[in-house]
Amino acid sequence: MMEEHVHCRKAVPGDEHAVSALAKRLEIHEGDDPSLAMHRGFLFYAKPEEVYRQRFSISQYCFIAEQEGEIVGALVAHDRGELEELGASLKYPRALVEYLFSLQYPHWIYIDELAVHPGHQHHGIGQHLYDFAFGNVPGSVLLAGISHDPIPNEASLHFFTKNGHTLLTELQEGEWLCGIYGRTIT
Repeated sequence: MMEEHVHCRKAVPGDEHAVSALAKRLEIHEGDDPSLAMHRGFLFYAKPEEVYRQRFSISQYCFIAEQEGEIVGALVAHDRGELEELGASLKYPRALVEYLFSLQYPHWIYIDELAVHPGHQHHGIGQHLYDFAFGNVPGSVLLAGISHDPIPNEASLHFFTKNGHTLLTELQEGEWLCGIYGRTIT
């Protein structure tokens, strides 16, 4: 069921407080109830407000979903140039950075986070955000990293595979295990 009156737009500095709060609500930690993975997507690393502000100030691919003036979802994504500009501030595992920068696609977008407020999940907001992003990146490959450890993110895996993403590779660095899923946009 799609929620009515959902508006998507580009994220801008000023959205960081709401997005950081949303990410913190979805953050999961080792030892948390693994059934969360079956019922909702989650994030391992909610970022501080200043990180979201920095990303929103440079990215063409970060989007917000609003309903009645409230931010109810966010899609945080970057292309190669933006990731290069963000550099070490990303704090990505080395294996992920090496993989992304080895890609030979003419243009790709890496979806770092897709988050929907727990009270608005399973109502089409994530799909609305994804479709909005999809419509704004013609000729690109969309990539999503889905963490498998400490618990598999089943909700995210289902979401991206139903949207045409297929497993490209799995990356591991220490305890961190992540599948990289891709979809070409023509």
